Amino acid sequence: MEKLKNSPKGKVIPEPYLTHLETLEHLRKEKSFQKHFVNLLDKQTNPLSFALDLAFYANGKFFKRGKPTVKSIVILESLKEWCQLRDVSALMTQKQKAEALDKALQFPSVAVKLVCEIFQLEKEKEHVKEVINSLLPSQKYKEGFHLISALNLEEEFPLESCVFQLFFLGHETWVKAYLNKCPHLQTQFIETLDSLCKDSFALQKFVGSLNIEGVKPKNMVIDTRWLTKRLPSFIEYFNVDIKKCPNLYHSRCLAAMSYLFRRRFTEGTIEYEPWEELILDTIKDHVDIQKELLIRLICINEADLAFRFTQLLKMNANDWPELLKRIPIPSSSPIFKDSTLTSDDNEKYLTLRLDPNAIRIVDTPEKLIEAVDDISENYDVVALDAEWKPNLGVFKEKLSLCQLAVWDYIYLLDILALQVYESKQIWEYLLRKVFNNENILKLGYGGEYDLKVLMKTIECEKDGDPNYRNLIDLGNIYKKLETHYPEVTEEIAQWHTADNEDDQKGLSKLCRIILGRHLNKGEQFSNWEQRPLRENQIIYASLDAFCLLMIYEKNTFFKNLFFFGLKTNRNLSGGQKNMENHVKCSPHAPSEETQKKPTPIPIKDFKVVVDNVVGGITKYLRLVGADVINLEEGEDHMNAVKIAQSQRRIIITSGAAYKKIKGYVPENMVFCTDPSLNSKMQVLKILEHYKVQCQDSDLFSRCTDESEEIPDEEKEVATEVSPPVSRQKMMQFDTSGSEDDDLDIMYFG
Repeated sequence: MEKLKNSPKGKVIPEPYLTHLETLEHLRKEKSFQKHFVNLLDKQTNPLSFALDLAFYANGKFFKRGKPTVKSIVILESLKEWCQLRDVSALMTQKQKAEALDKALQFPSVAVKLVCEIFQLEKEKEHVKEVINSLLPSQKYKEGFHLISALNLEEEFPLESCVFQLFFLGHETWVKAYLNKCPHLQTQFIETLDSLCKDSFALQKFVGSLNIEGVKPKNMVIDTRWLTKRLPSFIEYFNVDIKKCPNLYHSRCLAAMSYLFRRRFTEGTIEYEPWEELILDTIKDHVDIQKELLIRLICINEADLAFRFTQLLKMNANDWPELLKRIPIPSSSPIFKDSTLTSDDNEKYLTLRLDPNAIRIVDTPEKLIEAVDDISENYDVVALDAEWKPNLGVFKEKLSLCQLAVWDYIYLLDILALQVYESKQIWEYLLRKVFNNENILKLGYGGEYDLKVLMKTIECEKDGDPNYRNLIDLGNIYKKLETHYPEVTEEIAQWHTADNEDDQKGLSKLCRIILGRHLNKGEQFSNWEQRPLRENQIIYASLDAFCLLMIYEKNTFFKNLFFFGLKTNRNLSGGQKNMENHVKCSPHAPSEETQKKPTPIPIKDFKVVVDNVVGGITKYLRLVGADVINLEEGEDHMNAVKIAQSQRRIIITSGAAYKKIKGYVPENMVFCTDPSLNSKMQVLKILEHYKVQCQDSDLFSRCTDESEEIPDEEKEVATEVSPPVSRQKMMQFDTSGSEDDDLDIMYFG
């Protein structure tokens, strides 16, 4: 063991302590630390001081980084156990506690708490408070915070003594930990920061009054943007209503109005009705932002629309901008119809093939139970989606609508209406009969996040993670195909070549690729909390879920997925619930097609790309007949990924390169070698892992001409590393248990 030479303060560690630390380190590895430490303390005349000094010196290695070594924590924990087994009341003198408190200030937070527990400093709070009050004016905020936190003294000190200093010094995690114990101070802290967001002079003056040095960044005191960027994280963390922060609320509303204005009049990506709803909801509390909106509308020749908003907002004529007052008021109110869609456009957008009567609004517990019973008793596939009002940096994310689509009906669960009944039983019924039902396949696009928001909204998230093993996210599947098997997605994309627009993304793009038409996403940005829902919202929400079933019933799409682990046990087709060839997809029960054994693959078809960090194994892999590409020394590791994806090769790598590469290919398409083994053993492990077939005729087939004689040494090596044929008659790549749960088992030919 390397000897400790210097203490935390740069002084030489006294020889007895150095010897004890070396002995304890050795015993800690042999798991006999506690027994020796107890005997050591029993021999000391002042065991408490001795243990403190020992822990202090043990903490030397990482002292500058503020991280205690394992030894120092083990020593203090062992001291705590020793005190519990003995009567140490006579040793706990005021002098001893003062010494312990002095040493505690030189320990990191974990050790400080242990010292306070061992020496019962909670009984000396008044003295500790005096010490803290001497630390804070000396700008020792870190030490003061650790003592305050260890003894739960947060209520004893004003925010201006420690918390604001920690915040402006960049210790936001400590600030949150401090305020977590003082809920009544959270709003005060946030409101104070909000008052500083508007005026850089006030911010500079406030920071100056705190008497702190080393503010990060230095120009923060004259630029409120630094503060404005960090305040929202505290609002969200402490769940404070943003309206309690008028300055931030105003700036967020102005930014949201500008964003919506751009979406409507510059990009044309949002229809009029949802745009109007969101604008009204966003600017209703700010007359100056309302004026700004009117001026912008006039500047783009939308005066009629400006007058409409004066009526919708019930604005007093005296509050109109001067520019609007000069324009004649229209004699009649104009009718505003959306112009983003034309009859030609309708031909390229997907339409709902179900009758509108098949859309059921579920807004009472009785209707919910009826819907759940119908889905669970008559269907084995359900598509799910969810809608909520976009937060725009202003509103809280709260689920408003959950859509459940089956082949004959689309159930729109009005979460806002159902929450009024405050009945947890109906939500548990929904979870048990549908979402946690393993016999029902759940289709989603971003479905896990939709369910997460649903659980949070109905307050069921604390009951543990529900079992969603039969939830398939079509978006994730397609992304994995694009990453690992681009040739397959290219083939799928060729099914519909008439529309090659690239401006669509997400589910709309997937619908165009699989079904030949985009989804009209004009209602995606809507006020989903408004009731009653508009007809266009209802149609949009219904189609957003039902299109997943339409994608699912596409035979060609899922035939391609056979190769990647998605298996079906019945013929693929859509239709009514009583059709016998109705689709069911199970990620666990393989179909006849996937049960067919692949053709055995010999070593000559074992194709790998060897990273330069393990280049020593290349020779031995070629000796036994593997198809090997080797990266040159200094070549970027990511080139191995490109080669593997384009040529369907397994990557052989190790160490940090493995951690970098493994996220770009399926788990079993990259192998991490053990650097402690020699090259021959590494090759043997690789061949055993992939169960590669190797015949005698394969040896040296890739490394010599027929006329060239093989050295006896290489013959011996090839025989050592080549696995016998009896181990496995085929090469199979089994990725079960990998991160790509939806790409379960893959065979490569």
